[in-house]
This record gives sequence, structure tokens and C-alpha cells, in this order.
Amino acid sequence: MDIEKQIEELLLEIKQVKDPLFIKAIKSMLIYHKKVTQPKWWEALSEEEKQKLIYG
Repeated sequence: MDIEKQIEELLLEIKQVKDPLFIKAIKSMLIYHKKVTQPKWWEALSEEEKQKLIYG
């Protein structure tokens, strides 16, 4: 199975999620992934922006 198909299937499942804690967990994982793969992006954020992304 290719990555595009996996992403499409995940998006379909995520669209059905109504649990706010699960949604927050997904957002946290995406932020973590972006932080790791794009450290310059994270370093360029102000401390306030970082806190807002981490804690909502």
C-alpha cells in the first residue's frame, strides 16, 4: 500500500472523530513531527507561539 492511499484512509477516519482529546493528541503528534523535521520552523517561533501550539 502506498503512502498516499494510507493518508487518504487516515483522513477518512479522522473526519469521523468527535473526541476532543483524541483530536488534541493528533495535533500534538503533527506539531512534534513538524518540530523534528523542520527545526528552523520551530526555532523561528516566539515563545508565545510555541506555548499556544503546545497547550492550545
